Amino acid sequence: LVICAADANNKPNYIANGKEAKKRRYMGITMLPLNETIIMELKDKIADFPDITGGVYVHKVVVSSPAYAGGLHAGDIIVDINGFKIESAADVFEVLEKSEILRVTVIRGRYKEMYSVVTETL
Repeated sequence: LVICAADANNKPNYIANGKEAKKRRYMGITMLPLNETIIMELKDKIADFPDITGGVYVHKVVVSSPAYAGGLHAGDIIVDINGFKIESAADVFEVLEKSEILRVTVIRGRYKEMYSVVTETL
């Protein structure tokens, strides 16, 4: 499980040597990259799990986060962000660092939907 969230009330402003820490964009989800084994397990547990081959499963959405405000839900499967195919958590992080506004395409149930997420900088 890869965590793509941070506690905004507990963020350090400086690292140990006194330099300002690198600011990062924040979306507010925890996610699980999907591989063949995980997809098969999810299909066994979730009756209407979509017929997909990859993506990133949204495990949790932090309340009041950019993802929450943008309409993402736990159980969504992120397959594309800003036209970039998502196959791993690293793909999400890469796109997240490049753009403030994310056009996130998800599979929700049997439907493909697009949401706009305006990230925050921590």
